[in-house]
Amino acid sequence: MGLPPGFFRKYTADSDSSFHFFAALHYFPATEEDGSVGLSKHEDGKALTFVLQDTVGGLEVLKDGEWVSVEPINGTIIINIGDLIQVLTNKKLKSATHRVVRKPGMHRHSMIYVVNVDADKWIEPLPEFTDKVGKPLVQVGL
Repeated sequence: MGLPPGFFRKYTADSDSSFHFFAALHYFPATEEDGSVGLSKHEDGKALTFVLQDTVGGLEVLKDGEWVSVEPINGTIIINIGDLIQVLTNKKLKSATHRVVRKPGMHRHSMIYVVNVDADKWIEPLPEFTDKVGKPLVQVGL
């Protein structure tokens, strides 16, 4: 985004760190229902989410009103832009709506690694995403 080094430090209480990180494991037990939802549709509210899914798949993204499967590719990581980046870029980069659909008779595992700033910090579009595109400044607190 062309930001100076350490730009995000003002968004964390720890002045030595620009972001907070956490990881989580998701387990979706096998089901006999075809297409049952394991995780309902949502957008990620944080800055970035890195997703490593197993070979079972089931991750879907909403594109033009249709659910599109994000097929697992060995050795790849999916990176979801979160709402925080969407606000900073004045919606130039958008937080994708996605869900997890369970496949019948198959267990699904995924691991996520989330990057975020302090929850109580005020977030607003960066000037380069308001002045340059000619859109008014819209302030949103996350």
